[in-house]
Amino acid sequence: MKKLTDEDLQRMLEDGSDTPVSNKEDLEAYRLLFTELSKEPNINLPHNFASRVAAQVQAKSNRGSVMQFYLLLGTGIAAITAVIYSLLLFTNYTIVSSFKVAIGPYKWAIGFIILSLLIIQYVDQKLVKEPKGLA
Repeated sequence: MKKLTDEDLQRMLEDGSDTPVSNKEDLEAYRLLFTELSKEPNINLPHNFASRVAAQVQAKSNRGSVMQFYLLLGTGIAAITAVIYSLLLFTNYTIVSSFKVAIGPYKWAIGFIILSLLIIQYVDQKLVKEPKGLA
């Protein structure tokens, strides 16, 4: 007796033709499969789904504008500091050299503190304030 392929079983189901006894189980499994596949999926979204999606989109755009603000603020502070340092360097070198002597021993601690604050800010944005999903 010939073993029927999936296409043969599907054709038999669509035609409604009779099948050999050994393939009744396969035919019944395919009939059940096609019956289940023909049903529409049962998708129930929460009533506030649209408002939650809109809130997440708004929060993401707000986060982008806040990050732009912080970037602009940091760049501005760095530029102002560089301008003041340059003006002091050209006008009164003794103030700059005394400033270097005063800050010199603490430069690594200051750099570490600034780097730590930046890492904390980044982790806060990624882990805490990022949405976990809609469900």
